Amino acid sequence: MLPATTPLTVRGAASVPPAICPAGESSAVPAASCSTTPAASQGNPKLEYLRGGRIREPRGGIVSRREAANEFIIRRFNRGQTSVADVMRVTTSCIRKLGNDHEGAVACLEALQRCRHPQTGATVFPETIPYNAAISACGKAARADDALRLFAHLQQHGPAHGVFPDTITYNAVISACGKAARADDALRLFAYLRQHGVERGVFPNTITYSAAISACEKAARADDALKLFAHLQQHGPARGVFPDAITYSAAISACEKAARADDALRLFAHLQQHGPARGVFPNAITYNAAISACEKAARADDALRLFAHLQQHGPTRGVFPDTITYNAAISACEKGTRTDDALSLFAHLQRYGPAHGVFPNTITYSATISACEKAARADDALQLFAHLQRHGPARDVFPDTITYNAAISACEKANRHREADRLLDDGITAGIFRPSLGFSAGQNMLDLHENAILASSTPSRRPAGVHPAVAQAIFNRLLRQGVIDRTTLFVVGQHGQGSLLAAIEANMRQQGWNPVHPRDAQGRPNRGCLVAATASVGADDTPVGRTSVLVPDGATVTGGHELQMPSPDTQTQRVQPVPDIRSAGDPAGAGGGGAITSSWADVARRAPAGRK
Repeated sequence: MLPATTPLTVRGAASVPPAICPAGESSAVPAASCSTTPAASQGNPKLEYLRGGRIREPRGGIVSRREAANEFIIRRFNRGQTSVADVMRVTTSCIRKLGNDHEGAVACLEALQRCRHPQTGATVFPETIPYNAAISACGKAARADDALRLFAHLQQHGPAHGVFPDTITYNAVISACGKAARADDALRLFAYLRQHGVERGVFPNTITYSAAISACEKAARADDALKLFAHLQQHGPARGVFPDAITYSAAISACEKAARADDALRLFAHLQQHGPARGVFPNAITYNAAISACEKAARADDALRLFAHLQQHGPTRGVFPDTITYNAAISACEKGTRTDDALSLFAHLQRYGPAHGVFPNTITYSATISACEKAARADDALQLFAHLQRHGPARDVFPDTITYNAAISACEKANRHREADRLLDDGITAGIFRPSLGFSAGQNMLDLHENAILASSTPSRRPAGVHPAVAQAIFNRLLRQGVIDRTTLFVVGQHGQGSLLAAIEANMRQQGWNPVHPRDAQGRPNRGCLVAATASVGADDTPVGRTSVLVPDGATVTGGHELQMPSPDTQTQRVQPVPDIRSAGDPAGAGGGGAITSSWADVARRAPAGRK
């Protein structure tokens, strides 16, 4: 018997509110009136604390039909017209039919506190089954804390009424923790079950192991997942407990998230070897997890072998590749520079997928275009992009930032700058890129951070840089339009092991500009910025014969990453003299040697019609 004085310590239930069962109160459920409002102050184990001590108000002033049915059976019980068994049966049915309405489920349990038989004085305490149903409702609603509190309530008050958690209870609460990625709580519950469950003949079953392994999988705890799987292998058979497809899938997925392809493949091989004897076979989720593990390890051969195994053996069991399967396999080929295989998989999806309701999504297109980009196959990349634009919208599939990055990179590698320009225009129209493309005319500065170029970017104090190929495409575009010149300040940060910096340096050198880092007032170089030197450069990268560079007053690069501008009310533009680089035929003041002081509207007037 589980002692009522030994609460399980888990996060969210470690400190059970004293209002549940204050010292000196009886744990018996008291009598209550037939009113629809629970008794306010009775010596009983209350459940209202699940909502901070507030009684649940009917949603929109209307109680659901399920709750109404529960109220009806309670009234009949209080009139002596039905039995405790009927109350339990109806309450359990109501809770189950409420689905993920955890508040409604708890309200049904609370309603039992109002039960009192008029002849016998019998009261009703929830049995294990309605507790299980309510905990499951909390799990479906991703309310792990509420599930843990219900479990603690059962653990604390149930034994006095002969009610104890069973295997299903543990399964439900562990599953709720798993859905919330609360691996520590799930593992503590599993350990508690192993330690104390034996006293009442309660042991983990396949669902218990699967739920605990899934919790580890969501938290990327591969070691714990594999330990649980080994425990199941060692101790399960004696009680007739064996892993099923869900157990294998969860364990393989845990390995996939931890980039442990070897362990994932060993588990898949174990399933192939031992599963069929118990009627256990890999399903689509199992294949997807194993192929994804190979993809993360750039093991294209293993991914393709698994895909071939699925094609050969899956259909006889009704298992077919879905979009996730294709995406993982194509991504594995992309990482392994297997462009032909990636295109073959895409063609296979186009041919056979629709019969099973499977179509390419944005990830499919992006991965395939990336495979073409890595092989410098711009024609294939552009054809795929055009296919996406033509056929994707009908299925609500559109290119995203990754798609544009891959397609633009393919064009840049092939020196197809006009196509890259068109893609940038498309991206601006589609709301992927900002119309300014990161250029500030007032500051004559091109900021190549994502938050300056992408229309939608995650706010960050240390924003990432854009894809180097996109940066080069923007550089080339603005240079052809006469928007930037050698006096422009380029903000590149320090991203991707210097790949963005190297890309812009290469572009500057192609123009005959010598890229250097500007210096702040103390003479320290801003490694996150580049400017063109106007004369020879000394051994320490200091421009010789140039006293200063074009940098707004007070601007700094924090940590070499982000350009910090002073507030508008304190900022003054400092334009230092620079050598005149106008050609001999330029009219006075019309050359590119002076600082760009025109507004963005002036720049727009010089841009193509599509940019205005």
